[in-house]
Amino acid sequence: MGQGKKVQVEYISANPTGPLVVGSGRNAVLGDTLANVLAMAGYEVQREYYINDVGTQVDNMGKAMYARYAQALGQAAPEPEEYQGEYLVEMGRAAAQAFGNKYLHSDQAEVLPFMRRYALDNIIAGVKEDAALIGVRFDRWFSEQSLYDEGTYGLAFNKLSGRNMTVERDGAVWLKSEDENDKENVIIRSDAGRLILLRISPMSGISWLAAALTGLSTFGAPTIMAMSTGSKMRPGPGLRPAKSHHYPLPVGNHHPRWCAGSAEQARRGFYHRA
Repeated sequence: MGQGKKVQVEYISANPTGPLVVGSGRNAVLGDTLANVLAMAGYEVQREYYINDVGTQVDNMGKAMYARYAQALGQAAPEPEEYQGEYLVEMGRAAAQAFGNKYLHSDQAEVLPFMRRYALDNIIAGVKEDAALIGVRFDRWFSEQSLYDEGTYGLAFNKLSGRNMTVERDGAVWLKSEDENDKENVIIRSDAGRLILLRISPMSGISWLAAALTGLSTFGAPTIMAMSTGSKMRPGPGLRPAKSHHYPLPVGNHHPRWCAGSAEQARRGFYHRA
């Protein structure tokens, strides 16, 4: 059936700001089972875990991690507003033991990225351990940060700008659209210089377009599936919604090989034709 065609299945991909929850375990089993079925059907399958390690959530986790580290050293640091779980308290103690007061009085601009990375590495290590316990493995652990580090976001923006598909307004850069349903398709926010293409407006075609422009899948898979919590969305160009509100199906002469997707998949623009 598959005849060696490449398929990428991305599943679990929980926000790396804490341990996995029960729902993630469900998605792990569903995703891995789907990958196994596709492999048995003759497809060349790549199993991917997408690490969402960019943005406000992980930044706030880095702040909470620093607070727990400082508290472990006896400092009266304020309680974190977010991520108050015991897991960060334990990580703070471990960091205090490993580094002493090395980062206690350092510049926050340098300390917070380190604390964020320290927490991320520990959480991902825990995810890998949990996945292994139930026999789930991944071929690729893909970091969103790598899209910035390797210039993929900049490449997408330059291509859009070069095609006169962007406009500056209210101090921000927006994607032009003739679709009246496309609202607030911001590419660069007015309050931050970081390019946030593919992360905003998951209901629009902007993510799909940028993924198509840049070819983000190094695996070369024509079919990419997500096994995560179903979410209401409007599919990108060339797709139409199925009767079920969170199962987008291809149109034309394409086989309906779509599964329940997630908002994260929509942000990344990986709802491609099968």
